[in-house]
Amino acid sequence: MLTRDFGSTGVKVPVIGQGTWQIGKNGLEALRAGIDLGMTHIDTAEMYTGSEEVIADAIRGIRKKIFLVSKVVPSNASYKGTLRACDTSLKRLATDYLDVYGKTPRQVALNFLTRRKSLFAIPKASKVDHVRENGGGTGWELTEDDLNLIEAAFPPPGKNEPLEVI
Repeated sequence: MLTRDFGSTGVKVPVIGQGTWQIGKNGLEALRAGIDLGMTHIDTAEMYTGSEEVIADAIRGIRKKIFLVSKVVPSNASYKGTLRACDTSLKRLATDYLDVYGKTPRQVALNFLTRRKSLFAIPKASKVDHVRENGGGTGWELTEDDLNLIEAAFPPPGKNEPLEVI
């Protein structure tokens, strides 16, 4: 399986991973087959009901070979909410760490806004931490599922309707 460095981490990650949205218990065999083929980059999220438990079964005993990515739902995206959501996901995944977790809502928004070559974003920030957070809005990609969820949550306004401020 072809691997590439994951950002600037130097960690080699398979370029083809496995999404687990609505995988269900019947997907356990498929998930294990993918792992056997070298597809050890596994993506999940706390909102993928039932998927985390299936992943736990699939990676039991081989966790260190897996590059595990998860996401937090926007309703849990506060500092305390993210920590709680992460702890809950870790329990369901039967692991004590994730390799990548819950870009911040601002980073997701900036990534969403700049995903097309014709779009630019100029966010205001007056604090260093906020500037650093804004800087993390690029260098990664939202999945098709992520884009669909964002577009469902924030549909484009009608012709004569103003844009909502977030």
